[in-house]
Amino acid sequence: MADESKNLHIVMFPFLAFGHILPFYELAKLIAQKGHKISFISTPRNIKRLPKPPLNLQPFLELIELPLPQVENLPQNAESTMDIPHHMVPYLKKAFDGLEEPLRVTDAFRIQESIRGAAAIFIRSCMEVEGEQELNSMVVEGMKVGVKVERNEGDGKFTRYSIAKALRTMMFQEEGKSCKRHAEEKKNKIFGSMEIQQKYIDDFVDYMQIHRPIKNN
Repeated sequence: MADESKNLHIVMFPFLAFGHILPFYELAKLIAQKGHKISFISTPRNIKRLPKPPLNLQPFLELIELPLPQVENLPQNAESTMDIPHHMVPYLKKAFDGLEEPLRVTDAFRIQESIRGAAAIFIRSCMEVEGEQELNSMVVEGMKVGVKVERNEGDGKFTRYSIAKALRTMMFQEEGKSCKRHAEEKKNKIFGSMEIQQKYIDDFVDYMQIHRPIKNN
């Protein structure tokens, strides 16, 4: 049993994309297993899309529905990026920010304000994979688990030809076959290692407990 005096109450409110929601939900369940309280917030439609927490975690993991503000040009019932085409994502971000005035908030401003109000910043990473590198494409190429898609030298964009070339390399050439073998090895040794994942969870929770805000009586 966890020491109740050291138990945390963590609120999670991930961005409205299931590439964010699902990983945070898995993290919430792992932390809840340690006896910590998790309030997991999302919109009603997104909450209903999530699998129900296991019975043993339900006392610790609360799913909270927060209605999304109505925003002009955002289709009704659009509550995640999977509900809309890419060009409508800015309207979803505007609704997510809870803005009522016709104001456009940039991603840079959103990040800046989040950092300004945070007691700690945690960055998604995996030292066994990324080390000190920052660009995912460089990491993948350096680990020999993928091939680089070349950009157009003029405008820096990908072309249909460069994408097709990279796909042919991965599918038919020895370089691609070698990348697949390396990727399978990494998957088994790193991404499939519950020991590594549990260590990251333990370190995260330990840091939160040590640096938790002090309540004023």
